[in-house]
Amino acid sequence: APLSVIMLHDIAQGHLNWPDFWRSERWDKYDIGILPGPSWTKRWQQCSWKPYCNPRLGVYEAGWPKADVIFRNRDLFRSEATKLRAQLGLKYERTVIYTPSWENHGKQIDFVEKLKDLPVNLIVKQAAWSKKGFPQIVKEINRLAVLHTNYAENVYVGDPEINIMYYLGLADIVVSDESSIMLEALLFNIPGVAVMDWLIPDTNPPRHPGVPFDFVYKTTRHKLHETVTGLLQGLEGARARLENYRQSHFSCLGRSSTTIMDILDH
Repeated sequence: APLSVIMLHDIAQGHLNWPDFWRSERWDKYDIGILPGPSWTKRWQQCSWKPYCNPRLGVYEAGWPKADVIFRNRDLFRSEATKLRAQLGLKYERTVIYTPSWENHGKQIDFVEKLKDLPVNLIVKQAAWSKKGFPQIVKEINRLAVLHTNYAENVYVGDPEINIMYYLGLADIVVSDESSIMLEALLFNIPGVAVMDWLIPDTNPPRHPGVPFDFVYKTTRHKLHETVTGLLQGLEGARARLENYRQSHFSCLGRSSTTIMDILDH
């Protein structure tokens, strides 16, 4: 029979239930489990005595394949990011990117209106949602894309279909609600800002974000401008603070995909 392999959908998956993410998403139905780095391995070890955490053939720390595009060929990645920068026509040296987990309750409007007076590029980068599964989310994203295209000289609407890593390659700060992009920003030593009074619509009534990350700067809608301004002024210090975090969350940088295939071959 073919092997069954289970990986995380995103690197912050099930964060509301940490450390026992496996309580609601069992891995004992699979042959092999793949973990992205030491922090997830520690989480698994805390729960590994529970049968539902254990695939039949084992769990392996093999990295995060999404990161391979950055580290496998750094020159190629920089070249592609430079092309994207030219395509967007970015005006300023510094760039703040907005990447929400969900688009709802005017978050994108908040982001643009609170920060549009700053001398920085503001990039809106939405996920490529399924039209069939989430028609209302797609409708709202499209409405806001029309609203903010040519809205201001420093506001840019990104293409949802383009790999988010290339946009992160242009960014200095990431603003989100609770998206795992704030974890992936560590791949570039980019500080993340979580707006803690934006709403997450996966419950009824909507809940506030869950952000169990000590390296993320937490703020509110009304203090977003103040928080981003402060980070821009102390950006080098903020980047230095993040240097050790990447190692604790990501293994096998640039060789995750080949490591996983080596495990399967073995």
